Amino acid sequence: MRNISLQEALTSRDVLVLATDVYNDNNLILKKNTPVTASAIGALSNLGVIMITVYEDGESFEPVKPPSDEEIEKIIAEPVDYKLGDVKREDFDKYMSESKYKDIYNAGIDALKHCDVDTAIDVSKELYETISSSESILSELEELKQGCDTVISHSMNVATMAIAVGLAMGMSKEEVELLGAGGMLHDVGKLYIDKRILDKPGKLTESEYAVMKSHARIGSAKLSHNRGIDHKIKLIAMQHHENNDGTGYPKGVRNKDILIESKIVHVCDVYEAMVAKRCYKDPLLPGLVMEYVMSKCGTMFDKKILDVFVHTIPAYKTNDRVVLSSGESGIVIKTTQNNSLRPVIKLDGTGEIIDLYYDRNSLNKTITGMPDTLANEISIRT
Repeated sequence: MRNISLQEALTSRDVLVLATDVYNDNNLILKKNTPVTASAIGALSNLGVIMITVYEDGESFEPVKPPSDEEIEKIIAEPVDYKLGDVKREDFDKYMSESKYKDIYNAGIDALKHCDVDTAIDVSKELYETISSSESILSELEELKQGCDTVISHSMNVATMAIAVGLAMGMSKEEVELLGAGGMLHDVGKLYIDKRILDKPGKLTESEYAVMKSHARIGSAKLSHNRGIDHKIKLIAMQHHENNDGTGYPKGVRNKDILIESKIVHVCDVYEAMVAKRCYKDPLLPGLVMEYVMSKCGTMFDKKILDVFVHTIPAYKTNDRVVLSSGESGIVIKTTQNNSLRPVIKLDGTGEIIDLYYDRNSLNKTITGMPDTLANEISIRT
């Protein structure tokens, strides 16, 4: 362990984790093993804390044992806990300030914060109406900005993408509304997982991953407390990590035994988790993530659903800043529905507009980077 000032922590490039509890006037502020994030540093600074104790590189966290079946059953049997942690409302307001979805999105945030299943389903219906009435699903999705690091905002993003995919697949209004509700509620089990694991920087240990995986079973069981909820929503919570080839969890079921709605949420869940910033990783280059998702066709994901997904969800959105393999940089001004990996770009400096999909002289150019993204590292924790 070592002592470090808040200023040093703020400028450090190392992954820092508290090695001791932090108190102020005998009040516990942050628990041991909490990641030292920028927001945590700001909160500590506001309370007058100037020094913290963190782990040295290579030091281990306290081991976390995977829950036994008896412990999981105890969690499931407990009444739903409405205190789901500190969610700063101003973060969500800023996050959605430029979006047409703001009011609907914030209503969804409130519903998920309070485990209000009935309202979540109502919000899903509003999302359906908003997306289905737009002139272009792509143009609406361009306003969806990933990066807010919470289970709740991730769930809202997944719901939005799932609804778009369901519409593109020709599902009925009722089916898409149910799909959206399942997307909103798929990760509800994570609200009962130890935050030391949810927020841990770096790779999870085998036992910690076992704890993480229990969220699917817990979430489905928690939803069962609401007897009026559709059984498909419970199944989505249970099955959204089941792989097409039977290698997923919690039951290892295969293609025909996985609900189609669960398959849709699965691919949306993985994609959103990888392109978003997390406490344990920077956001990944969307094109790289899209290629990763496509490489899992038939193994993790159903081919039919994946085909619709890659033609519906834009890897690069309008106003994204990108760097090309030629060394040129620019801004995306239009997405290409045939291949969202190759949008129309306005180059910096010259103002030249190039279409990576149609321009013959640009066929040898690819997007290799974006600000604050990693171009060559795959990291996934869902």
